[in-house]
Parts: sequence; structure tokens; C-alpha cells
Amino acid sequence: MAPSDEIAALAADPQILDRLAVTFTPRGVSHTAGEAVALQLASAGSPATNILPSGLHIGYTAVAPLTTAALFRYVGQTCGKPVALLGCEAATRTHAVGTGDTNQGPQRDPDVRLTIYDATGHASADLRATIVRAIMSDAVAVATDTHYQLKLPTGVIAVGQTLAAADPDPFDARIAACLDCVVSLERSRTPTDGTSAPDEPAAPDSAPLPEALRDEYLEAVWATTPTVTTAARERWESYKTAQGSVESSTWKSAGSLSSAETVPKLAASLARLELAETVTAEHTTTAIEWFESVSAHPAATESCGDELSSAHR
Repeated sequence: MAPSDEIAALAADPQILDRLAVTFTPRGVSHTAGEAVALQLASAGSPATNILPSGLHIGYTAVAPLTTAALFRYVGQTCGKPVALLGCEAATRTHAVGTGDTNQGPQRDPDVRLTIYDATGHASADLRATIVRAIMSDAVAVATDTHYQLKLPTGVIAVGQTLAAADPDPFDARIAACLDCVVSLERSRTPTDGTSAPDEPAAPDSAPLPEALRDEYLEAVWATTPTVTTAARERWESYKTAQGSVESSTWKSAGSLSSAETVPKLAASLARLELAETVTAEHTTTAIEWFESVSAHPAATESCGDELSSAHR
């Protein structure tokens, strides 16, 4: 079904990513974090399709008194049903996953597109394994059998942790290895080379999406399945070659679990935000620039651990 004129106009707005970031970002939180949420939601796709998933899984960090909970609560209130928010300091495996004979667990709702695990520093080993499994398989068990045969979709995964200023790495190593990137809620951009960063540029003076159109627009985004142009592939290959990367130098199909393939996922999300039929070289260039601007997690070259066998990936 073709989108309405109002939805088409939103998709054609060159400031649509900025407008979504304003929509999802509460006061005091970086504009970049709002962009990350928008790109994640766009990457969730439609559960009604059988297309290989291209979801973005992103970590969010904050330094107290700023908290990741502030962002996640705002996103949950803004989006409503498509977002499932769990605080790991209170969550148990049953609440996070659900069981076969109850209605517990947000993953039981097929409308969930974004599952958020906050305060992951409080997560038990079992819950951390559940998070890794959800990232790697886009589904988790709804029963506690050891083979995890009964699964339901989780959508894309966001993990968050609020730190004290002196805290070390925020995430369990197995979770960190599976993330596409890590975004700080502070109003600064941290280069990947560890050098000092200037203050984040002022957020554009963009209006948030009208509440009356937001849900319809997101549904149109999720229903969009763009194809990748040759020019987009060539732009990515050129960038990888310039970076001296031999491994993963070509555009892999959507659904790659390597964070080295985050840029193709970002480019697809940008295309979906425009309701575009194709991923172009311009989308790829913008994706590269965005990826380099955030506190990106280094490319994962190994498995996220042995929690999930290759047969279940």
C-alpha cells in the first residue's frame, strides 16, 4: 500500500533523521543518542516479512547523574507498544524471557520492535546469556529447556548502563562483542581513536514528528525493504579498502553479526527512513560519517561466545 501524502512528505524531509532524534531525545541527552534510537527502530523491519534481519544492536552509556534510564523511559513513553523496556537490576529470566504457560515477557508481543535491557551491570550470568542470544538469533526461548527450541522474536536490542566517572568498560565482554556500536548520552562525540572530542554540535532546530503521524510513519518505515545498489556496494568497498581492511571488504548480506558490517545496516536504515526503494551510495556515505562520529565498538572478529551454537544462528 502506498503511503499517504502526509507520510510521503515526512519521508521526503531532508531533516527526517534530525526530527526523529528530537522526537526520541529528552532534555539533557545528546542528539546523537536520539539518532541512534531512530536508526535502530528503522532497522527493525517488519516481523511479517521473511527477509534476513538487518537489525542494529546498540549500547548506550551515561555517566551519573545523567542516566540511560532517562532516555529509555522517554523512548518507551513516546513509542508505546513497539518498545519493551526491562531494567536488569529488577529483571529475572522469567520476566525477560517468559515461560511456555504464562503471558510473561515482552517478547510474547509480536509488535515489539525494540527490546531494551537497562542497567546491564546488574544482570545475572543467565540474563547476560539471554541478551547475547537475543542479539545473535533475534529470538529467545520462551521455556527454560537447554536447547532453546521455543523462540519468539525480540526485535532489535538496546543495552544500557549508567556509570560512575571512574567505572571501567560498561558491558560484559560477550555482550560488547555483539554490539554494532556504543553511543554516549553525553553531549559530546568521542572519536574512535581515543583522542579528546569537541562538544557535540548544536542539534538542528527541527520539529519533532507530530504524534498523530508518528505511528503511521514508523509502520511505513518497517514495511520498506530497499535493495542495495551497485554504487552503494562500491562506495563501501572503497571505504574498506582505504581503511586497509582486507577482511569483510565487500558488502555482506543483511543479518551479518559482525560489527564490521554496521555501516551497511546503517545505510539500509537511512534508506528506510526515506521509504526509499534502494540503498544508494549517498546513504552509504552518510552511514560511514555517522558511524565514525560515534563511540564505535571495534569490529568483532570472533564469535560472541558459545552460548548459541551455529545451528541456532
